[in-house]
Amino acid sequence: MRDLIFVTSAFPYFPGEQFIEAEIEYLADTFDRIFIVPMYPFVTGETPRPVPPNVIVVPPVAGKGTPDGKPSLKALRVAQGLKFGATHPSALMGSVISSLRHFPKLKYLAEEFALDFIAKWTATAAVRTIRKFIGNNDSVVLYSYWMRTDIRVADYIRKGLNKDNARIVSRVHNVFTEHNHIMFLFPNSPYMNAAYRIYSVSDTGADYLSKRFPNERDKIGVRHLGVSAAKNPENANRNALHVLSCSFLEPLKRIPLLIDALEIMQQRGLPVKWTHIGGGDADYLKEISELSNTTLTPGSWQLMGTLTNSEVRQWLAENPVSVFANVSSTEGVPVSIMEALAQGIPVIATDVGGSSETINPEAGMFPGLLPENPTSTEIANAMETLLTSSDSEYRSYVDANIREWDVNWSSERNYSAFASELNQLTT
Repeated sequence: MRDLIFVTSAFPYFPGEQFIEAEIEYLADTFDRIFIVPMYPFVTGETPRPVPPNVIVVPPVAGKGTPDGKPSLKALRVAQGLKFGATHPSALMGSVISSLRHFPKLKYLAEEFALDFIAKWTATAAVRTIRKFIGNNDSVVLYSYWMRTDIRVADYIRKGLNKDNARIVSRVHNVFTEHNHIMFLFPNSPYMNAAYRIYSVSDTGADYLSKRFPNERDKIGVRHLGVSAAKNPENANRNALHVLSCSFLEPLKRIPLLIDALEIMQQRGLPVKWTHIGGGDADYLKEISELSNTTLTPGSWQLMGTLTNSEVRQWLAENPVSVFANVSSTEGVPVSIMEALAQGIPVIATDVGGSSETINPEAGMFPGLLPENPTSTEIANAMETLLTSSDSEYRSYVDANIREWDVNWSSERNYSAFASELNQLTT
């Protein structure tokens, strides 16, 4: 049997990682069995997302809390973590030693300890479950969805199963040092060395990694994410004057900057409306809601909250959108932009991470790439240029987007090839 051990952040639990919903189907068609090891769900009783029948979800290490917070999830994590440390003193001491390389930077030291300790805790629990199924089977490959804590878990699982010849493949998303300081402080990181292949989701990321870690250059490459065909492609509509953004609500996404640009548009006489899909911290959500209420025309905006991937796709099929906007200060390659391309919606995005790779004016797409740190006026100007274009010009942008999605961001094309590649690495 060919087995895949797949380490995720939370999938199939919520929140986040909606893009795995598409990829898991291709992986399941390729491997006999898949063991998903979620890192951080700390389950409160919610039902996980459905997975194919040959996927085995390893129970989260923190067990189940209660929806009413009794006991609180934080207390539950601390109590169970202390129990693990008490029963596995060598693991605890190993994490302490690992963290000391960051001395005297106490913040980094504390974070390194937490990441390493959680990784060992998760891996130890996962090995107990996985060993029952795998036994002596050596046709195993490990896949880490993120290259931070997840790849540590994959490495510790490999060691715990005594599968020293099993290969680890890791995706890496937002690679830049200022946003992932722990991972990139030390070029000789054992977790960089542990990976057989390291695949950035963007060319920009792969170039950065190759320069940052020249000794690992031969194992670094690019494997794009992807989305499936839209349910109702080409329903983008310039005359709807409808702006869409989609992301987790946090300061890095710079939603207040987008709201300022929308206000400028409305003041110029373009009665745009705005929809944001994505939840976030309750206090920040309230802040964004209050800002929208005081800044934008009443009834011209809505915050949809968190939707599943299938709900987002259904919403896109039923609601014509004029422009998709992403003004984030940092990104990998936004899957939300890929969904917009599949739908045909012209995109305006800041030139951060791999976002520039999704906008190709030479292929006929709208030239919506903004500076890394645009002003609200620059964002408004780009939107106005698009929304005042001719019908034929706008339609050409829609058609070019769908072609670009089909060539570079199709889940069928990208995920089937990646699953086949992983399968060939089983030893």
